[in-house]
Amino acid sequence: MVLKGIYEDENHRTEFDFSYAVNVFEPHGIASRHSEYISDVDFVLESKDEIIFIEYKNVSIAEAHNQGAFIEKIKNGNLTKVLIKKFFGTLLIVLMTNRNPHKKPIVYSCVIEGGKKIDGVMMKKLRNKVRSGLPFDYEKIRDVEVPIIDRFELMSISDWNSKYSQYPIRMK
Repeated sequence: MVLKGIYEDENHRTEFDFSYAVNVFEPHGIASRHSEYISDVDFVLESKDEIIFIEYKNVSIAEAHNQGAFIEKIKNGNLTKVLIKKFFGTLLIVLMTNRNPHKKPIVYSCVIEGGKKIDGVMMKKLRNKVRSGLPFDYEKIRDVEVPIIDRFELMSISDWNSKYSQYPIRMK
């Protein structure tokens, strides 16, 4: 039985409790129509005050495909490109589907759980690289009339649960 507002990751090992969200949208159905060109985040959550794009990666579970390759993607910059592409694809979908009619600030939150495999230095470098590729301050351009991005966050599950306790993420 699936409870209202409870979602799972693709490995069915992690539970996302979005029961208190105004709305939750999974953009994959739209992105998959042109997956060669458009990538998407796992969830788009609307809170009272903002829209949160949520991308979740967990390389600390046994089901994680090739954990070493994930670490290499961080080191060689490929994960940076993937995360930036997911933001832009999701932004396009949100705009196309009018998921932000009240022009709430947009937050891009990447939750990466790597256990001991991903240290603080690696997370900080990844955070800085992704942030540098995101379109901050586009709202200052004269013809841009909708929010593009207000904040970028890269955090662990524990960090997420501290910051967004009303939307807990739990390992099953």
